[in-house]
Amino acid sequence: MSELVSEALQSSRQIESSDRAYFAAEAGVENALYELSGHQSGYGTPPLDELEVRQDDFNGGVRWANQWSVDSYTKDGCLENDWQNGFSPTLCGKLKAGQKLQLSLFNDVANPNNVDVNQVGVSDAAIERLNLNQLEIKFRLPKNVVSNSGLNELQIDNDEDYNKMTGEGANEDGDAGTYGTNPCDYSGNVEVDDNDCDQREDEDSPEDPVIIWRVADETGRSFQPLRGCKGDDPHPDHNAENAGLCEKNFANEGDGELSVGLNLSDRGWTADGTIQTFQEFIDDTALNSTLQMELLLVAPMVAINTQDPPEERQIAIPYYEYGIAYDAGFSEIPDPFFTIRSEGYFRDFKQSITTRVLPGQTTRLLDLTIIQQ
Repeated sequence: MSELVSEALQSSRQIESSDRAYFAAEAGVENALYELSGHQSGYGTPPLDELEVRQDDFNGGVRWANQWSVDSYTKDGCLENDWQNGFSPTLCGKLKAGQKLQLSLFNDVANPNNVDVNQVGVSDAAIERLNLNQLEIKFRLPKNVVSNSGLNELQIDNDEDYNKMTGEGANEDGDAGTYGTNPCDYSGNVEVDDNDCDQREDEDSPEDPVIIWRVADETGRSFQPLRGCKGDDPHPDHNAENAGLCEKNFANEGDGELSVGLNLSDRGWTADGTIQTFQEFIDDTALNSTLQMELLLVAPMVAINTQDPPEERQIAIPYYEYGIAYDAGFSEIPDPFFTIRSEGYFRDFKQSITTRVLPGQTTRLLDLTIIQQ
């Protein structure tokens, strides 16, 4: 009986010690959240295996301790030589219809390592916009979808209006004949290239939308493509640069790849209507700006295989794969997520916690857990 009681007491003490180690680790997470409340993408602290790692022994001679670190979450690397035509991305991933890809084109480097042990760094953010000399983002259909469907004749049909009898409807957004000139009240009944008379010629297009993207900073300054531009002669209202500023169409890159991309030479317009290249917009942005880019895939995602007439083959696309290649000097494009790692100790027990948070979702908080010593 005494042995059973002794074992039960020992097990109880072990459970209690394990709980104390866990709560010590949880306290480290709270410290990390407190530090992150003043910072944004790209911020980090020394890792757990360095002497300068954030740590706390809770003072008072107790046997509690923890150590914790904050890092910008890094995706898995891209497969070497997996993309065509010399495209070698640094970041890769998958994106489903309706999902948004967010890129932070800046780093927060506010003295991440200049904090004494046992302290929390809450210095103000020191934003540095990335000095991008190259940026290319590609989306492609999964290779298994392409290989099983016939690459050469596979085309995007996001509005599902492909006519198998006439062969029309792929890579367009309706009957091209409906996108003609129209007399509008605001034009004094003069024929203008504005199909719905909403004073937006740039949206009346025979093209299927595929990727919608936008770049903006904290001041509201923004840059985006002229979505839906007509694929005809340049319009005076667009400074003779209307054609080619619109959606992107997927192209056959060969060897089982059907992809579409954008880069710094692509042109778009700013919030004040100025038409310029992506590179020009970045160069005109303040060096301490929180410049962020959002890319949205249009849903639904449907492809058709025109190689099998007269039967139409509609193919659902489960997701797009994306790759991002860039040159930002010695900087990296930070992932929008932070990873917090915390280790708590009590006696011989250790507990670890790893969690991810988004910048801007952290708040200065105080969470007290009281355990009798």
